[in-house]
Amino acid sequence: MPSDRVYDVDFRDGNLTPSLDGMHWGDMRVGSGAGIAASSAADPQGLKLALAGTGSAAGIGVFAVLQEDVLPLASRLLMLVEFDQPAASPPTSGSGAPEPWAVALTVKFGDETFDAQAPMANVTFQFRPPGTRLNTPGHLEGDQPATLTAPMDYEKLAPARFQLEHHFCGVNAAGRYAVGVGTAVVGPPIRASDQRVYSQDGLSGGQQDWIGALGVTLATINGFGHMGVRLRRFSVSLWP
Repeated sequence: MPSDRVYDVDFRDGNLTPSLDGMHWGDMRVGSGAGIAASSAADPQGLKLALAGTGSAAGIGVFAVLQEDVLPLASRLLMLVEFDQPAASPPTSGSGAPEPWAVALTVKFGDETFDAQAPMANVTFQFRPPGTRLNTPGHLEGDQPATLTAPMDYEKLAPARFQLEHHFCGVNAAGRYAVGVGTAVVGPPIRASDQRVYSQDGLSGGQQDWIGALGVTLATINGFGHMGVRLRRFSVSLWP
């Protein structure tokens, strides 16, 4: 049975209002966290997110924040984000590099606020030497993702369009684990793609049985310097 698209946002000119909102979730919200140097800005083609890394976990995201019990944890859904213009630069002084950092499609219990310790399930498009890769943080399989594009050259990556998908199934998540599939596609002039299956227990602690927020995060765990990306489109599809 095919999925039904229920939510669609075109970020052109910084827009956060969905053109399709079949579940009445409302506008997306931008959020980071206390003490995090991050910003968002409207762009004619999308929404720019920027982040200053200081060697500790930091992030900024844009999320559809859901009311309690609107979307059960035991849901099967597909999120998609299109983005471009990934860029990163080291700090002007001191040591450290901006990588690794990532664009993540996130299912979580909380709201739009960034909290690296909050219960969540992520599929990420990760930027780190020697190149980019599709990652599934917290997966229980133990294998490492393969390099998708190399070398790490932001000038060559900038013209490309990136697409990241997160197929999430939380039917067994409560008390056990969620399963999912991540898919990453890089468009011209670079052409590359990858897919990973995962299982993870980040949402299995029993805190709640409904999903709090769905969205996109620009994040780093220990990067230094500046990183940024332009979001183009976000959508959510559900299976009955």
